Amino acid sequence: MEQIVLRIARYVCTALSAKDLDTGLHSWRVAESAAMLARAMGMSHTEARHLEIAALLHDVGKLGISNALLKKSGALTEAEYGIMKKHTSIGAELVTNVLRDDGLGRTVFRGVLYHHERYDGMGYPHGLKGSEIPLEARIVAVADAVDAMGWERVYHGKRTVDFVKAELRRCGGMHFDPDIAALAIRLLDNGRIDCPKEGEGKNAAEILSVHGLTNRPIHTPVTAGHAVGDGGLPSAARSQQRTADPDR
Repeated sequence: MEQIVLRIARYVCTALSAKDLDTGLHSWRVAESAAMLARAMGMSHTEARHLEIAALLHDVGKLGISNALLKKSGALTEAEYGIMKKHTSIGAELVTNVLRDDGLGRTVFRGVLYHHERYDGMGYPHGLKGSEIPLEARIVAVADAVDAMGWERVYHGKRTVDFVKAELRRCGGMHFDPDIAALAIRLLDNGRIDCPKEGEGKNAAEILSVHGLTNRPIHTPVTAGHAVGDGGLPSAARSQQRTADPDR
């Protein structure tokens, strides 16, 4: 059953890539990083594989979000941000209709629905706080943010690996589970999570060839010397916090 679900997840992610290549490639990378975090935390092979599938599908709800929002280069309005936030609930409904209510199904559901909850209770969709947030979602949240910060996206410019680590330190206990954020920093330091420096890391062609996707150009990985952008947040929220929200 796990292999069937993994195959379905890959097909769905391929469909997401066809809709928005950046989002699709982001999902593949988040899945790899989430599985790496899970293994480093001592999870079993099965648990890590289930989490990998959850992370692969974490943005599946964006199939229900218009490309106009997904590819918008400027800040989202409050109304647009409200629409974007619905992708977690849309995705949770999709996986509920497809997966069984078993260990794998519950892991995927939690990762999809809760990966934008914040450790301080200021996230969505339910404002869960600390350990109220399922562990699977806390792991996906860190992997999601690391990738969103470490690779150029349509809504922000290039950022340095040092910036990514600084944001993880700053936001630990606020946006992220502090222990998982600290672990991500260690994995970034030893290269076990892919957050490339200039000229390094997997490029689009490599990721596409591994997963059988069309070889089309995408944005380049992170380089040094660029300031942060807060493209995922509406203007009002951006004035209140300076964190890399991967909600795009």
